[in-house]
Amino acid sequence: DYAYLEETIFPTLLPALVKLLERLEDMGLKDGHSNNQVEKFNSIRWLAEYMVRYHPDGGVFKHDSAYADHLKSLAAMRKEQRTERELLVKEKERMEEEERLRQELERTEEEEKAKQEREEQRKIEAEKKREEENEKGENAVLAQAGPEYGSVVLKLRGTMMRLLSDHDFISAESTAAIESKLCKEACQFLAVNSHASFTAVGELLDQDNLFYHTAADKKEFVADDDDDEEEELDGMPPAKKVPDPEITVRDLPAKEEDVAYILKR
Repeated sequence: DYAYLEETIFPTLLPALVKLLERLEDMGLKDGHSNNQVEKFNSIRWLAEYMVRYHPDGGVFKHDSAYADHLKSLAAMRKEQRTERELLVKEKERMEEEERLRQELERTEEEEKAKQEREEQRKIEAEKKREEENEKGENAVLAQAGPEYGSVVLKLRGTMMRLLSDHDFISAESTAAIESKLCKEACQFLAVNSHASFTAVGELLDQDNLFYHTAADKKEFVADDDDDEEEELDGMPPAKKVPDPEITVRDLPAKEEDVAYILKR
């Protein structure tokens, strides 16, 4: 633009043009009339040589005229104005970048907040659904087990539900281990809450063969009548204390073994 010319070009070119005109006048150029010496003069070459010889960067470009001083002052002023414009542009760009980052941060925070709210809502709905299903399952257990065994069956159900909720089902090995643990819990429950001395859990191999893989044995104790009688208290014989049954839960032989527990139809 024009300010660029005033800052970089005019301070060198215009004084050189003035000197060129002075040179032509000295050679006889008057009122547009020239002589042979002027016609042979290469003004473009002279101007180029002069500008190279007296370029401001060379340190020898000196003019005593007020016009040259004015050009230098104008060039300095234009340079200062250009520097100020560049600083204003940079400051504007910096403020725009800060505003963009602020808006992006606010948008990210809003998205994260909305995501957390959705996740919290999903957890609440999942917990509510789980409670409803649990209540439905407990009611079904109570309806089938009856009032006599309802509480103990619910206790077994709670134990198994905790085992399942804590398991991640990532690998087949860990899933098989939790399945075995559930079967052992069932065997122990049946042994404790029944008169059976042997309980087992199995799976159908086909329509004619049932394979038992987990079992529980119950060993009950009876009071020994041959023990020394303790002293009577208030005329009543002391009550004999019977130890609790001993329950042993174990894995049965694998179905590939000859001693496997397989019940045939």
